[in-house]
Amino acid sequence: MLAVGLASVPFFNGLYVNWMERSINLPQAESASPIIVVPKSFDQLPKGGGSGPDQDDPVLSKKVIKNVTVANMAMSGTDLTEAEISEVDFAAADLSRAKFSMAMILYSGFIGADLDNADFSQARIVGSDFTDANLTNTKFVRTNLTGCDFSNTSFITVDITDANLSNARLENVRGLTYSQLKRAVINRYTTLPPYLANHRIDLLEQSLDRAAKLRSEMSREALDRYFNPFDLLGD
Repeated sequence: MLAVGLASVPFFNGLYVNWMERSINLPQAESASPIIVVPKSFDQLPKGGGSGPDQDDPVLSKKVIKNVTVANMAMSGTDLTEAEISEVDFAAADLSRAKFSMAMILYSGFIGADLDNADFSQARIVGSDFTDANLTNTKFVRTNLTGCDFSNTSFITVDITDANLSNARLENVRGLTYSQLKRAVINRYTTLPPYLANHRIDLLEQSLDRAAKLRSEMSREALDRYFNPFDLLGD
C-alpha cells in the first residue's frame, strides 16, 4: 500500500506518523495496514498491553514500513509480527528480542545489527543483508531466506530448522554445521563454507525430500511465504 497523506504532514522529521487519508494499492504491498514513518525515539511508539516482562515493548505488528533508516536505533523487543518491511536500513540497530514472525521483509539491511534472541519464524525475507549481525540464539524456523547474505556471522546458536536458504550466501559463515543444514533447505545456488563443500550433493538430495515434506504439511498461505516461483530446490 502507498499511503497519501495531507501536504502538511511532516515526513522525515522524526515524528511517528500513521496516516490513512487515502491509499493506493500496489502489487508489491497488498495490505490494509498503515505506513509507519519510524521515529527517532521509539519511546513514541505504541506499547503492548497486558502483563508480563514484554508489556512495554513497542508494537509495530501488521504495519507497513518502507524506505526508511533506523540505523543504530534501540529497538529491543519491538513487535514486528506480520509487518511488511521493504528497503529498510536496520544497520547496527538493537533488535534483540525483536519479533518478526510471519513478516514480509524485502531488500533490507541488518548489517551489524544485534539480533540476539530475535524471532524470524515463518517470515519471508528476500535479498536482505545480515553481514556482521549478531545472530546469537536467532530463530529462522520455516523462514524463507532467499538471496540473503550472512557474511561474517556466527551460526553456532542459530536455529534454521526448515529454513529455505535458496540462493543464500553462507560461504563466510562461522560455526555452521552439517547437522544444521540437513534440517534446512538449500538449492544449487546456495553458497556453503569450504569445509561443507563435500556435503553439497548429499544436502541437495535431503533438501528435495524436506521440501516435499513441507509442501505436504503447510497451508496455502504458509506455502506462499516459504517457496518462490523460481525455486530449483535440489536442482
